[in-house]
Amino acid sequence: MPTGLVALVIRIVDHGLPTTQAELVAEMQEWFSNQSDGKKMPDSRSIRRRITPIWRALRREDP
Repeated sequence: MPTGLVALVIRIVDHGLPTTQAELVAEMQEWFSNQSDGKKMPDSRSIRRRITPIWRALRREDP
């Protein structure tokens, strides 16, 4: 079973980046939900905090 970071990389390699970061956060929330059956999963804010540096680097955005 892949970790969240591995799942994120696989998603980006297979499908590219979505239009918005919010879409990516929602997809990762769904992934975590599917992996944990809805138990003990990170909230959207926690996911967004972890995704933001990757999102900005791939979008070439300033911090």
